[in-house]
Amino acid sequence: MGQTPASSPATPPSPASAIEQLALGLLQPAEPSLQAGVVGRNSAALAALRQTLESPSAKGLLLWGAPGSGKTYWLKAWAAQHEGIRYIRMGQSSVNGSSLALAGLIEEPLWLVDDVHLCSPDEQAWLFGAYNRAMAAGRCIVVAADRPPLRLTLREDVRTRLGQCLVFELHELTDAEMLTALRQRASALGWISGPDQADYDRLFQYLLNHQSRNLSLLTAILDAVDRYALSVQRPVSLPMLRTVFSKFEQ
Repeated sequence: MGQTPASSPATPPSPASAIEQLALGLLQPAEPSLQAGVVGRNSAALAALRQTLESPSAKGLLLWGAPGSGKTYWLKAWAAQHEGIRYIRMGQSSVNGSSLALAGLIEEPLWLVDDVHLCSPDEQAWLFGAYNRAMAAGRCIVVAADRPPLRLTLREDVRTRLGQCLVFELHELTDAEMLTALRQRASALGWISGPDQADYDRLFQYLLNHQSRNLSLLTAILDAVDRYALSVQRPVSLPMLRTVFSKFEQ
């Protein structure tokens, strides 16, 4: 009798097929977490956020900063990891949805309200009421915007309430802080043995020079390149990164 041939190892997908499989996932940043966040120059602001949420009292906190400074990241991270804290984003007609229908109940959550500079008239009315209810109940409310309270183009009564909050500016990460964060992610993915290694700094610099300086997005790109490298069984390289990018630039 003839010998049954041994089964051959699985053939890795072609590079083109592997890139196609990444198309839906490349720009999906990982869920924010308090442990993975990079503090940078924002230690005082983030300490105030922690104190406000861990020891809630009748007070408000307003965080402001340019896009990419981490406002959304930190608010989502707190909401994701703690019960009773609810994240909501303004500028999306959310006051007409069921998520705010329970706002008048006694067991109202601690609100983390993002992008208040985008509030519609209805959302401003809701925010005014939510702020007043929080203060009356001895609870906190946290809001985030792209500018300080006095520069917000909102109703005067809403702007006055927000002006009574503790106000902290969030700063974007410096180049050195961004590089450290990308090294940390590379270390977590197993590319390097520790964040002090510079093996992939050329790749990271390419990212910083050609992509939005949004750490969540940049981390998602590293994750996508890692998945691609594993699927085609090749080491991560700068040419590989460019190959992946070329698919999404078409």
